[in-house]
Amino acid sequence: MRIFSFENGSLPSRLRAAAAAVPFLVLSTAGPAWAVQVHGAPEGLVAHLLAHVFFAAAMLVFALRIRALGLDTASAWRHVRAGALFFVAWNAWAFASHVLDAAAGPLPRPPGAPWDRVLLESLSDFARYVLKNDHILAVPAMAWIYLGLRDLARADGAGTSSRAGDPEAGAP
Repeated sequence: MRIFSFENGSLPSRLRAAAAAVPFLVLSTAGPAWAVQVHGAPEGLVAHLLAHVFFAAAMLVFALRIRALGLDTASAWRHVRAGALFFVAWNAWAFASHVLDAAAGPLPRPPGAPWDRVLLESLSDFARYVLKNDHILAVPAMAWIYLGLRDLARADGAGTSSRAGDPEAGAP
């Protein structure tokens, strides 16, 4: 059963205009995300750091298994492997950031400055500031995995093996 049924199969212009306005409204009312989460006491930080270690280990084993099984002959699996390796690097980057933050405390801020201003008074402050930008590795990791999964889904939709490039499954 179709909820919306239109004669030519496309959305009416008013509905298209309303749909186009939604992202604008969401972005124009956005505030600070406060994406950095502070962990309470030492237990929260230790649990979080252990999660980084386990996630990094899982992604490393995943990347090595892709290689060991010979799946990396297909570009889709190479994309997934690249994403997994980027996640390994991201976990190391984030781990270092958390350890430096725990050791040194928050970055200093100029008196009366907005929340997004910091003072970089030392090389350590600069390193901590750079390490806070972990999205430099996380976003490409997600993009590589998305591209690989998209290519695997396309290959599966075309009737070829979802283990594209696997010699045992037959070449697509």
